Amino acid sequence: MGSLGKSDHCMILLETIYSTPVNEEERYIPDWNKANIENLKNALDLLNWFELLNDKCTSLAWDAFKVNLFKLIDTWVPLKKIRNPKTPLWMNKNLLRLIRKKRRSYKRYKETKEHSELVSYKKIEKQVQKDIRTAKRNLEKEISRSKNDNKRFNSYIRSKLSNKTTIGPLKKEGETVTDNSKMATILNKFFSSVFSRGGGSAPELEKLPVEEDHEHIEIMKEDISKKIDQLKPGKAPGPDNITTSQYYKG
Repeated sequence: MGSLGKSDHCMILLETIYSTPVNEEERYIPDWNKANIENLKNALDLLNWFELLNDKCTSLAWDAFKVNLFKLIDTWVPLKKIRNPKTPLWMNKNLLRLIRKKRRSYKRYKETKEHSELVSYKKIEKQVQKDIRTAKRNLEKEISRSKNDNKRFNSYIRSKLSNKTTIGPLKKEGETVTDNSKMATILNKFFSSVFSRGGGSAPELEKLPVEEDHEHIEIMKEDISKKIDQLKPGKAPGPDNITTSQYYKG
């Protein structure tokens, strides 16, 4: 950009792209520990599935199944609020109550400037520090004992890292893109262009002769139960938003 005035120092133009944390609204998820499973099963048994799913293709039948399932889940499964991600994992109600008490004590000392209030504040402050150390140790011991809960262990390790890497924002044709779906579209187009052969068109596949038509496919209940048992608990649901807990409880 040239020199700064009559100085021999050159100016440098920098463009900084950063994202600020957004305060998301409170989110709620089904609380399966308090669900009325018996009433949910009875309601599912009372539905006329043949009438709901008959003469429908696979996609429409699956949509009809989800609609009726989610209606009954909303009726018989209560909701619980998701923990605020900014709240430490070791925080509990008793410790939070003690921290608030410490803040009130410090506020009284600032207003009165009395020595007795300072002594009271220092006493509560030491107790808070002691309880925080104890809560952290108890959490780490609890996580170390849970052998099969790798998700919780990895989540705790990520919370201790100071460098949290994220994707984006991205730039497209001079425009800054921060929306997750739009960034995913940009990355998808980029990778498809890099890993495509020739002009990027899909190759023509040779049609194989059909030796046998499978008009009647029988799906056994035992096979479905076996596949459900193989699902790993705690995994995120797919596009249908049906979690492994819903499969297990059903």
